[in-house]
Amino acid sequence: MNQPFIAQNDRKNTMKNDRDTMKNDTERFGGLIVSKRMKRFRQSGGERIQSRSSVWLSAWFLCVTFLFLCLAPGCAVFDRRNTILVNAVEENMVPENQPSRALMAPIYIPVGLMAGVLDAFIVHPIRMLPRAAEDTSDALWEFSDETGYVTHAGSVVYRAGFSPIFFSLVWLARSAFIGFDDDPVAPGERPEGSYEDLLERRDVQGLRYDLARCDDKTIAVDLLIRTFDEFEDQSLEPGENRFYDSPAFLAVRCLESRDSESVFAFFQARLLAPESAELTWVHDQSIQYFQRHNSPRAARVLMKALIVPGRSREFKMAILRGAIFMNNSDAQQVILDSLSDKSR
Repeated sequence: MNQPFIAQNDRKNTMKNDRDTMKNDTERFGGLIVSKRMKRFRQSGGERIQSRSSVWLSAWFLCVTFLFLCLAPGCAVFDRRNTILVNAVEENMVPENQPSRALMAPIYIPVGLMAGVLDAFIVHPIRMLPRAAEDTSDALWEFSDETGYVTHAGSVVYRAGFSPIFFSLVWLARSAFIGFDDDPVAPGERPEGSYEDLLERRDVQGLRYDLARCDDKTIAVDLLIRTFDEFEDQSLEPGENRFYDSPAFLAVRCLESRDSESVFAFFQARLLAPESAELTWVHDQSIQYFQRHNSPRAARVLMKALIVPGRSREFKMAILRGAIFMNNSDAQQVILDSLSDKSR
């Protein structure tokens, strides 16, 4: 009589054990799913954090790169021709007298900084778009008799594909650096006589005509120096009307393209003049000349100019910037030795 009852209890116990086993397996399997989901969630969260970190690092790298380019000589924001809004702020908001200038500083300094940002990133790049398009057209699409019609027509596909790349590079170069502007506008017809005759007559228009075309080395170095000496007092300050067309400025730009002892001595004399306490455009051009010269001799001139008594802080910082960007190893050694001697 007890056997059926015992068998029934065994079946119940077996079924209960099976249910417990299935429950445990389900819990383990569910825990595995939960753990996998948690793992995926943590991985996705880590990826999001990593992506945010990479974005911040990229932004930081771009900011550092922009600051480095701004400190480099030849940066477009250092040329007053490219800072229209900053010039307007200086002309209209900065008082001439010192008490008023100090009181208005909290107003015009933030406005000037914002104007500089707009000039650097919006106004000047927009102004360079037509010139970049003109450069692209001249370089890639202008027909040349040397290549011939067949070559010109057969390369249309390649030139069309390369045009956006070329346009972007030229536009970025014109937007970031100076030195890509067109030559000063010269008169339509050159006056009669040699350059020396024009200098004797003080024919400014004729001098501009020849100085705008001084790359052919037809003007002697001594005449260029004489031009600067005669028109230095009449040259305007950077940012004023017609400064970049003044004979003195154009003569200095022509001298920068020459490589001779007379030119080296000219810029050395301007930079080492003891009576020059404040930084002027002539000193700035001299620093750029020695930086491009990139030699131990040029580095020694810059280091000598650094210790001339009475120099302003702005003047000394301009000299240091010019020296820092020299990449000649011997010139760098001269700079390091000179700075170490001064620190003792």
